[in-house]
Amino acid sequence: MLIQINISDEVSKSGITPAELDKLAAEIVLLPNLKLRGLMAITAPNNELSQQMSIFRSMENLFNQVKKQYPDIDTLSMGMTADLDIAIACGSTLVRIGTAIFGSR
Repeated sequence: MLIQINISDEVSKSGITPAELDKLAAEIVLLPNLKLRGLMAITAPNNELSQQMSIFRSMENLFNQVKKQYPDIDTLSMGMTADLDIAIACGSTLVRIGTAIFGSR
């Protein structure tokens, strides 16, 4: 299971705020039929690469903080076709590349 973080604070996106992460993670690890694997985020489209990198770095920092408490987590899902290089440079272990495979929808 991945916890979705609304890292860009977008009304149109799901997920919890970074401030809610510790509490939710602590609740999830107590559930016997779920395994916390990591975090995910879908960021707002952004043509400014430095801003996108800043958002990805924020997610990377959250992931590293949670990993200190739960060392078994192994997944940081962020980035899509247009920004996968930056996402990977910021620690993403899972990117979504549907547009690269299927084209624009």
